[in-house]
Amino acid sequence: MTLEEEDSTWLLALESALHEGVDDHELIGITRGRVLPEEHRAQIWYICLGGGNKFSNFTQFDEIFDLQEQSVVRGDCKTLVDKLGNEEEDKVSVVCDVESIFTHYCKTRHLKYESSLMWADIVLPLLAAKMPRDHIYICFEEVLEKYIPRWSLVLVELCTTCCGYCCSTMTRSSPPSSTPAK
Repeated sequence: MTLEEEDSTWLLALESALHEGVDDHELIGITRGRVLPEEHRAQIWYICLGGGNKFSNFTQFDEIFDLQEQSVVRGDCKTLVDKLGNEEEDKVSVVCDVESIFTHYCKTRHLKYESSLMWADIVLPLLAAKMPRDHIYICFEEVLEKYIPRWSLVLVELCTTCCGYCCSTMTRSSPPSSTPAK
């Protein structure tokens, strides 16, 4: 089999698998580290991040933007959308979508939003893939829950409470000790 035939064979298998609604394990077996075709990237990411098997409470978001730090959330969302280079008429909609995602996540988990969480970096490729906002929320949630260490939020809290402990003295590879250094 030539390289060109192999390329078209795996692409046909991928398209067939996506049409049939296969699970993430089958998709991983088909793609085997290959570069994902752009037209299927969003769907593959969504499936591989568990989107097809997960219930999301995002549809129940009350659309009330009342976090104490809401102006920071909105500012970060605007900065993020400016990086995307969308048309002017699309920017407002995308800012609203991202602000909804961040606000709902904070509200449901009783978190204080901080720019230093760098959530915009997580959402950026999902937005670029042109996913629907409910899919972006599920993927965002899955990345935070599966791939970001839980103690990383503790670092932000330690730094923002001005306890004399600076996260720049810690490595990102180990959780913080129970008592901050003074």
